[in-house]
Formats: sequence, C-alpha cells, structure tokens
Amino acid sequence: MMERNMGVGEQQHTLAESEEGQVDEGTVYSPSHRNAGLEVSGRIIYHAQTEYSGPNETLVDQIWSSIDTSPGAIAISLEYAANNDVLTSLDTFPWDGKKGIVFVRGFHDLHCLKLIKRSLSEYRDGNPQTKSRAHISHCVDTLRQGVLCSADDTPMPTDDGTTGDGQPLQCRIWDKLVKKGGRVDTYFTMRIIPKSPIDLQQRGTPVPQQLLNNQTQFFA
Repeated sequence: MMERNMGVGEQQHTLAESEEGQVDEGTVYSPSHRNAGLEVSGRIIYHAQTEYSGPNETLVDQIWSSIDTSPGAIAISLEYAANNDVLTSLDTFPWDGKKGIVFVRGFHDLHCLKLIKRSLSEYRDGNPQTKSRAHISHCVDTLRQGVLCSADDTPMPTDDGTTGDGQPLQCRIWDKLVKKGGRVDTYFTMRIIPKSPIDLQQRGTPVPQQLLNNQTQFFA
C-alpha cells in the first residue's frame, strides 16, 4: 500500500456503508468516481502543517498561486451530459455547438480555496480586495457543501493542540484525476476560449502547433 503526504488537492475519501450496512470500498456513487473511474486507491498521510501553511508567508503565497486549476475546465458532449446526470444547461463550447463547458468539481474547489487564500493575504497586507464579498462567500459555501457531501468519517486523533497529524487517509489520487480528465479527451484553457486556434491561424496570428493539434483532435 503506497504512502504519500497529503498535498494540494488530494481529496480525502472514506468508505461508506451500503444499504445493507456493509462497507464497500471504491463503489460509492460520486461524479468523480463515475466519470474518471477513480477508486479509493492510495494511503496518504495527513499533516497538520505543510508547505501550504508554513511560516514564510511570501513563499506560501507563491505556492498557493502556483496551483493550476485550468485542467478542470473541459468540454463534454451534450449527449454525454444527458446520459450522465450532468445538467444540460451548459455554456456552449465556442468551437462546437454540440459540446458544453463544465468545470470538474475538485478543480472548482481548489479555485475557491485559492480565492479565499488570496483574500486573506490581501487583508493581511492591507491591500484592496480583488474579489467581491459575494464571490468569496460563494466559495466558502461551496466548500461547506462539499464537506457535507463527502461526510468523511475518518477518526482524527488530537494531540498537543493539533488534530489528526500523521493520520493515514484512504484517498483517491489527485494526479490520476488530472491525467484522466473525467474520461474526456479535450481539455482547454479558459484563456483561449474567445478565439479558435484555427481561426487565429487563418487571420495570420502565430499559433503553437500543439494547440492546433489539440484543436484538430477536438473536431475529430
């Protein structure tokens, strides 16, 4: 059984009881489990303090800012959405009206955590808030709903004022979610949504070949 430190985005997940009261591993209904095929497969160690909460606040801010949530923005077919309990009231993908834009929940949660951390840092430094109170409140409530949804029942022992330091957790592996991408082949970056790479090339704008290859694959 592998052991890893609890790092960014490595979501904790515990076993849940079936209707018969038996414990089932890796079969809990969940969009992440269903769409990306992720099961509880990793033994990750929880730490009360990590590099994301260290004493060097400048370094901590940089680490948080470096978290990449762009892989969570994906395009799925409207047919896939209809067949997999995904609301079909999606923003249409700019380059193909048969596909809609979704944001994988784990990445959305990380996005919210980044915004909350940024807001705290701005308050600490006496700088104006770059995000509205409504946006931050939305993010806090999003995380609240996520906590209630996961209903994690892992016992977290207390010791000398800390909770759960060193406790093993049974988790899905975050890197697998990034790699699998919810079984959807095409990721896209929010920054390139307004223009199709092919359209940009036709207008004489230099476009990286890899981006064109991805665009060709998307239309395939």
